[in-house]
Amino acid sequence: MRAIFTISLLLLLLNGCALFSKQKSNDIPFRLLNNHILLPVKVNGKSMEFVLDTSAQHTHLLTSEHSQATEAEVDSVAIGNLPIPLHKTDSKHPHNNYHSYIAGIVGQDLFKHKILEINYDTQRITLHPPRLFDKGIKSANEHWSTMPLKTKGQQWIIEMPLTLGKQSQYFEFALDTGFNQDFLFSKEELGEALTPLYSYITPYLDVDGHQEFEVYPLDRTYLGAHAIIWPLINTPLNDVPDKQISNVHPIGKVGNAVLSRFNLIIDVQRDTLYYQENQRHHVKNLPDRSGLTITPHPQGAKVTSVTAKATDLLQINDVIQSYETVDINQNTFDGFRLMLSSEAERMWICWLRDNERQCGHLEMGYRM
Repeated sequence: MRAIFTISLLLLLLNGCALFSKQKSNDIPFRLLNNHILLPVKVNGKSMEFVLDTSAQHTHLLTSEHSQATEAEVDSVAIGNLPIPLHKTDSKHPHNNYHSYIAGIVGQDLFKHKILEINYDTQRITLHPPRLFDKGIKSANEHWSTMPLKTKGQQWIIEMPLTLGKQSQYFEFALDTGFNQDFLFSKEELGEALTPLYSYITPYLDVDGHQEFEVYPLDRTYLGAHAIIWPLINTPLNDVPDKQISNVHPIGKVGNAVLSRFNLIIDVQRDTLYYQENQRHHVKNLPDRSGLTITPHPQGAKVTSVTAKATDLLQINDVIQSYETVDINQNTFDGFRLMLSSEAERMWICWLRDNERQCGHLEMGYRM
């Protein structure tokens, strides 16, 4: 009887070791476009790209020509050999009104019970089983800074200070890689002491539709001890969709324009955010000087709104194809977007309107 018990115990131990040995980290490549993390996803076997959104609870398929399917027609969604549950929604599910290159949203159900590592330098995300991560992070811990990470509802929260002149105050921000700007925050919470005298208005289109933001440049913010100069605070002017109310008031969002300056490890189970500066950290962060908002397009950069001096030259739905003789494609789009905030006084651009190519000087200037 004792021999049978001993053999059974050994078998259980061996099975447990075998199960643990099969645990491995999942490594997923991504590309960064327009400050969005785009993951390669297969829907019913067809290749598409979904944006990684750490503030979204579920994975969704966006209704658009690009998605080539509706949720009712989807049998399988996977990244490599990793299946992802698709959250089915009702008729109120948002349509993809703005970014034709995004077919869907990958939410927290991809990395539930995993530790999420985002390496912007190598453009890979890694999903670590907690036990394997524990072994690896101990040897690499000296290369990472850490800060507390809180969970409120379905949001992962960190505290960051906003500074203007001699005034500085800490606020709570939800980590939101799906928001491709710096910060989203309510003007009421910002308060008079942290509201600059100058600002500008810019439209913003996302999966919930059209919004208008008043944009305030502050002096600096910090992730731990790492300074970020001139962060841009986007405050909504019109009604905020229900999805975002809990994130904006009293909690704001820190978007991927800030987060992408650091390689990140999000360890929800231990309430810890690991971070380290990456190659993007020292890219200058400047307010827009063009009066344009743009989105990637197969033929260049599509104009989604026009204000200021740009109205004399461009119209909504024009497709800008080149700037200063540089052709705009998905490899050069982000460089062009940075040029719209540069200190250049004017920029030679060529665009397509009604299948007719036109060229001219885009006048740049101070908008505040």
